[in-house]
Amino acid sequence: MPEQATTTSEAFQRLRETAAVLASPDSDLTPEDRTKLRARLDTSAWEVFGEVAGSCVLDDLQDDLPLTEKDRNALDYGLFGLGLGPWEDEMAQAAQAARAEPVPGVSFVTDALRAEYRRFLRIDEGRSLYEKQKGIQERLELAGVRTESLKKTRDRILGWVLSSDAKRKLDRTLAETEEMRERFLLLQRKVDHGQLKDTVERREFAEAKEKMIRLREERDRILADASGAPKALSLDRRVDKVFFERLDLQDELAATGARIDVFHTEAREMNPRQARAALVEELRSLRMFTKMGAQRARSQPETAPIGKREIATPRKIAEALDHILAFDPRLFDNSLARREGRPTILLVPGTGYGIFDWAKRRLVVPTIPYRSVPETLAYAIATYRDDVDAQTNERTLLKSYGALKVNENSRSSMKLKGLLAKDYITWMTRDSKGLATLDPENREWIEENIAPRPEEPILTREMIDLAPRERRGLLKRLEGQAGGLDAEDLYRLGVLRFWGEEFVQAAECFDKALEAKPCWPEAIYSSGVSHKRAGRSLWKERLSEFVRIAPQSWWPKKAQRMLAK
Repeated sequence: MPEQATTTSEAFQRLRETAAVLASPDSDLTPEDRTKLRARLDTSAWEVFGEVAGSCVLDDLQDDLPLTEKDRNALDYGLFGLGLGPWEDEMAQAAQAARAEPVPGVSFVTDALRAEYRRFLRIDEGRSLYEKQKGIQERLELAGVRTESLKKTRDRILGWVLSSDAKRKLDRTLAETEEMRERFLLLQRKVDHGQLKDTVERREFAEAKEKMIRLREERDRILADASGAPKALSLDRRVDKVFFERLDLQDELAATGARIDVFHTEAREMNPRQARAALVEELRSLRMFTKMGAQRARSQPETAPIGKREIATPRKIAEALDHILAFDPRLFDNSLARREGRPTILLVPGTGYGIFDWAKRRLVVPTIPYRSVPETLAYAIATYRDDVDAQTNERTLLKSYGALKVNENSRSSMKLKGLLAKDYITWMTRDSKGLATLDPENREWIEENIAPRPEEPILTREMIDLAPRERRGLLKRLEGQAGGLDAEDLYRLGVLRFWGEEFVQAAECFDKALEAKPCWPEAIYSSGVSHKRAGRSLWKERLSEFVRIAPQSWWPKKAQRMLAK
């Protein structure tokens, strides 16, 4: 049995007692009783979450939360070790296995709490400031090295082009110039920025300027007939330029040092109570989204499981997301995703639908899926799509959906959003798999606004994820390997050629890929649509073959429709 969460609080006692009553097969509970007890269970579980998270904040405020395995079981999957049965062991093992197989972009509550803890302590900000300070110091050192190098090169050139007598005169002039240079340039910079303090500094600047002019005139007279003079003078001007760069770096270093001092002052004022409050606030926010997801699914919250349940894992989430992107390939092709990045996915104890947290740009997905992981995630993505539509398209997508005849009686924005989310789920879990379930008008709308474009190649997840700059880089790499490409690279090149409207070359790439892998359905389909766009009759043969060998999904149905036209 998993270890019991370390708390003896009243909330934990209520949690254990309530779970025992709900889990008992002998309980003679009415539906009303169960509803009330589940609400009590949910409240107690979230109270215990706060206690468990708070107990991980040590008085000396270490850089990270020292979470144990039992803490993670409780916070990540709501497994508190309540003594309800052997299934708790099985679920704890499944939870441990899920954490042992991380997936980029998918995280748990303990990850979110760690991030919030670090944000509160400003650990990353502090490290960033110290790294910045170190970088400025290194650049200052390099600027000093560059200055000395420029001076040595200048002096070496002058040694080649001047007589010994002229060189002695110039050395005296340059020595005086070096004595004046830094003070004069510092005053010059103050003049440029309007920072001269008083008449004393103004008089000092005027005297320094007059002396520098005289020294430079003397230098120019000595160099008047020297063949290498322009090069030497150019190097001398670069010394001045590097000096100004050093002044800017010194200012930046001073400002960074001041920020570090402020950071340390504020850090000394932080205390464990404030850190615990920050974690509880993060949990409060997560609870709000899980309650919302349960309400949307019309399900009772089950934050702490009272029986063996299927759990959502990062791997299952990744597989579901792969399928969703395959049938909604333009999901992240929007200005919001380009500006702020794709949303992350956070697994949170509970049941119901996933919900998009717009403030933190994440999909909050319950660990006990409603019906299935794909359905739970699809709803979360539908809420993300709605947010993107509202922020970037002035609800163009929702208005278009609301204009369908089948939706003409649904004038409420909330109702329309619910219907669209329901259709999105149906599209992802049934129609994309070849099961015609959607109303024909709604399916046509989905195919126009969400589905892959049927007269284009079938995209792999890798190709869907490529940004325009990455596409150019991949094309350059593949073109540089002409003649040595494997089937997968030929497929990639075929897609890139198609995107570049080089349909004949795209078809040739897919055909070559098929020579290496003759029964590759995606390559057969992509070859067919490329030949079709190139105006070649071979497309019908390719699509007919695809219909014959492809597994059931939306794609063979689209191929059949193209062949029937």
